[in-house]
Amino acid sequence: MTQNPIELAKQLTPWWMMDIRRFNGLEIHPVRNLFSPQRDETCCEPCEPCEAECWSVCGHCIEGGIECFEDFSTESEARGFAEKLLNAYPHLRKHGLVG
Repeated sequence: MTQNPIELAKQLTPWWMMDIRRFNGLEIHPVRNLFSPQRDETCCEPCEPCEAECWSVCGHCIEGGIECFEDFSTESEARGFAEKLLNAYPHLRKHGLVG
């Protein structure tokens, strides 16, 4: 049975890339993981750069708020990824902390 190449491509494409028009900017934040006993889960929380466990590149939603695109080990990696996104999607320069 042969799979549809379009469906294969969609499976490999990050979710945010399919919705890139919903965003008008990028933000980079240092984050750390915190365990929430009330929810019995771990969540990411913005923190000071010296406390960062990773660096998140987030898309700024046109309607407000942000959504995380990808996490990186270092700020440098996050900034490099953000720069590639800004070059590929110039409309992301309209709002946010990067651009």
